[in-house]
This record gives sequence, structure tokens and C-alpha cells, in this order.
Amino acid sequence: MKKFATWLLITVLVVGAGYLIWRFREARTAFREAVRNTVTASVERRDLDVIVTGKGTVQTKAKRAVRPGVAGTVSQVLVREGDVVSAGAPLIVLDNDSIRYQADQARLDLALAEQTLTNMTGPAGVLAKAELALRQAELDLSSARERLDGLTIESPITGDLWAVHVKKGDSVMAGQPIATVADATSFSVDARVRQADLRKLQIGHRVNIKPGGDIKTVYGKIEEIGSEGIPGSRGIEFPVKVSIDDPGKDIRSGMSVQVDCHLRNGALVSMTGTIVPKDRRDIEATVAGTVEEVLVAEGSLVEAGRLLVTLENSSVTVAYDQALTAYESAKQALATCENDIEVQRLRVEQARVNAEDRANAVAKLRVNSPIDGKVVSLSLEPGDEVTANETVAEVVSVLPLTVVIPVDELDVTNVTIGQTAKIEVDAVPGRVFEGTVTKIAHEGRVQQGITNFDVTIEMEAEDVRLGMSATATISVSSKKGVLSVPIEAVIWEQDQAYVNKVEDGRVVQSRVKVGVQNDLYAEIASGLDEGDEVVVSGLSNYGGDLGGFRMFAPRGGSGAQIRPR
Repeated sequence: MKKFATWLLITVLVVGAGYLIWRFREARTAFREAVRNTVTASVERRDLDVIVTGKGTVQTKAKRAVRPGVAGTVSQVLVREGDVVSAGAPLIVLDNDSIRYQADQARLDLALAEQTLTNMTGPAGVLAKAELALRQAELDLSSARERLDGLTIESPITGDLWAVHVKKGDSVMAGQPIATVADATSFSVDARVRQADLRKLQIGHRVNIKPGGDIKTVYGKIEEIGSEGIPGSRGIEFPVKVSIDDPGKDIRSGMSVQVDCHLRNGALVSMTGTIVPKDRRDIEATVAGTVEEVLVAEGSLVEAGRLLVTLENSSVTVAYDQALTAYESAKQALATCENDIEVQRLRVEQARVNAEDRANAVAKLRVNSPIDGKVVSLSLEPGDEVTANETVAEVVSVLPLTVVIPVDELDVTNVTIGQTAKIEVDAVPGRVFEGTVTKIAHEGRVQQGITNFDVTIEMEAEDVRLGMSATATISVSSKKGVLSVPIEAVIWEQDQAYVNKVEDGRVVQSRVKVGVQNDLYAEIASGLDEGDEVVVSGLSNYGGDLGGFRMFAPRGGSGAQIRPR
């Protein structure tokens, strides 16, 4: 029994040792295979260009469908497909007799409307005649109103009504005296001086005025000296006007007075005169008529503007009514004329707009290119009928051409308008064309779960045709002489970057800071030195079961040491 147990133990140990030896050989074989497949790279300085690449098709910047805008029959085709044309260059010519006739008729209508307006507003036109008639009516009305106002006679000043020369029922003629009004508060003296004393007097000399009797002397001065003599009782006498400073209450109009002027040499010049009102008005009739009423009695004090006498003359009243009617008619005639002219001006403007529209329609019979470019579609022949909105040709701009590429949402933020791009066209191998980013879409397009933004690149390329496939590479940024490693060597865990660094024959995970990167290389801002070796692929990715053994790649990578953990 003890012997059996011993052999059983020996058998178990032998089998276990054989299994361990088999596992060790399998692990070493797998590790050596991983070592043989391991790729490493040195940390080197190189220039890094960050680019965005995309594929698209060559397109035109502008493509315009040409429509004539009017219907007609093709009479001439002036270009062929493929011809390069300038903006405004004629492509085809249409015939349409109806459009041409309407244009001729519209021009005639405009000329007639303008001539009618000229006739209405010219020097001998209806407007001038209406304005002249209104001015004449205004003059006639003013004259009739003056004659009508002459039937009511008013006092021109404030004063005493000295005399009323008519009574109710009297017939008066124009110019006949009606009444006399004088200002009884202000007086002067009408005196006469002998010719012998004339040269002794001067305007402004002070004088004494003696009414006679027990009335006190008043004073004044010489205001006027007449230049024409009048025969009198004392020979030739000249009129002298004397003003009175303060007439007092005793002075009355019509009093005879003596006027004495004491000269500086002691001489005395005496004159005789009469007290007169300073302002006296003899009121006369301005029109003939019959006295209808006398409203104020003689001797009354009247105010300026007080109605004194009214006259009656039916012919004057009728004439005024007729003049007023004529004036209103002339004013209405002018307003009607001005309105007619305004209507005619509108007709002229309408005729002008219609003529311009018809002329534009005629111009459209010559169908022109809307842009500089190349004719890419034109299939008309003379005699073909076309409609106004029919597309008769297509013109595309030749240069610049555009390539629109989709850019991933993660890269589009690095693209800006004005960046340069290199474009390779599949149909033109070996040539690289220069381009410039001119437009970046504001809204992305989602396809298969990926959001892309269209980026438009303009290029100058005469050998390239529309629709050709092209690859555009946009240079986003560039750095010179920076430490970098292949992009495959960088391992990301969340926001932290690592590399597997070969150090003393061992693979050690090292934390690094990554700068700019492109599809091939990543800048190492910190964490590695120039010349360091990093694993790109191989051991760093080996995930087989090593059977409880740790493996270390020896310096030089020619073998492996396997140690149990």
C-alpha cells in the first residue's frame, strides 16, 4: 500500500513537470514570435504639417440657365456648345412681329401724350389762358369792390362833422361833396406876409398870435412859407402856415388873428391870418347814386371810420355780383385745368413706362449670356419655337472652378477662409493645383452617424473639366523641427496620452504630452527625449496568455528572458 502511494506520487510529479515544461515552451515560442513582429521607432525631430483631406468633384462657381423672357421663333443661333462667351454676348436671336408692333405703337402713344402735355402747359396753352383769365377776373373784382365800397361813405378821421351837403333822396355824381369833417383839437393859422417882408421870415421863427378882444395871446412858429404870391389889399402877399403850440380853450376855427414875428435885430413883421383846423377833410362821392340815408347830423363828433351816408346804385351792386361770379368761375376753370394737366402728366408717365416695357421686350428677342463663361447646353435650330420661360441654353463660369469636400466636425474648426489647399485631379495625374478656401458651411450634414461640413475651395485650372473627381488637401498648420513619434505609438486613456518606451531592454509605459498631430506623426511636447525608442507595434499589443511568466525583451531585441512572477 505504501509502495503504491509512492509510485502514484512519482507519477503525478512527472506528469505535472511535463505539463509545466510544455507550457513554458509554448509561452516562449509565442513571446519570441511577438518579439520578432515588434516594430519600434526612435523619437526624432521633423517638420509636422497638419492637414485636412477630402474628396469631391470639380464644379463651376456659377451656372445660369438662359431663358429669353419672351416667346418667339429662332431666327439665328450665334454660338455652339463649348463656345466661351462674355456677359452680354448674344447667343440666339428671336423673331416676334407682335412684340415689335406693340413697341412701335407704345413709342407713338408716348410722343402723342408728351405733345398734348406741351400744348396744355406751353405759352399759348390752356394753362396760360386760364391763368390770364383769373388775373383779369381778379382785377375786375377789385374794381367792382372799390365801386361797391363807394356806396358807403365813412369819416376818414376823428373830428367834428362841420357840414353835410346832401339829404335823403338826393342824386349825387362822382366827385360831388358829401360832407366836411375837421379835427377840432388841433389848429393852425393861415397867414399872409407882404412881399417886402418875405425875405425877413424863416421857417422856425417864433411868433405871437393875437386873436383880439380879451382872448389871451398864444404862441407858435412858422412851418411853411409859400413860394407863389397872391394879389391882396396890401399888394402881393405870400401864404404862411403857422402852427400853434397850445390853442387853449378859447381858440376857435375861423377867428381872425394878428401874427407878430419879433426878429433878432429888433424889427417886427406883422401878418394877418385866420384860425383853421390842422386836419380838415372834404368828403366826396366816388360813385354816382341816390342818397339812401344820412346817418349823422351836422355838428356831431364822429370817429374815424364812422358811417356817414349810404348811397344806392343797383348797377354797381349787380356789377360786383357779376365780377364775383366771374372770378369764382375763373378760379374753378384754373383748378380744372391744373387737374387736367396732372392727369395728362400721369398719362405721359404711364405711356413712358409702357414704352420702356415694350422696348425691353424687343431687346429680349436678342438672348444674351448672363455671365462670362462657357456654353454647355444649346440645342436650338433656326425655325424652332420657344416660350418665354423655356431654358434655351446653359452657361457656366469657366474660372474659377470649385471643389466641395466634406470635412469632419472634429476637423472643421481648424479650417478658416483664406487657407491654401493643394488639389489633385484624378484625370490629370502628376499635377497639383493651388486652391483657396472660400466658404465653410454653417450647417453640417449627417451621414451614417458622422457629421460633415461642406468646405468650398476655389481653383484656377484651365485643363480641368467639370465633374472630374479631385482630392483636396488643406494645410491647417505647420511646425518645424519638433520631437515626434509615429501616431500608432501613442496610446490614449481618456484624456491622457502614453507611449511604450524601450528602456534597458524592458518595455515601460511613459506618460507624454501630445502637441499637434497629423495622420502619420504626433508631436511630443514633453515626456520623451530625442533618440528614445518607443514601441509602434508588436510586444506592446501582445495579449496572449503567458502562463504566469513575465517577459523582458533584451537590449537589441534578439531574444527574451522569461522569469516567473
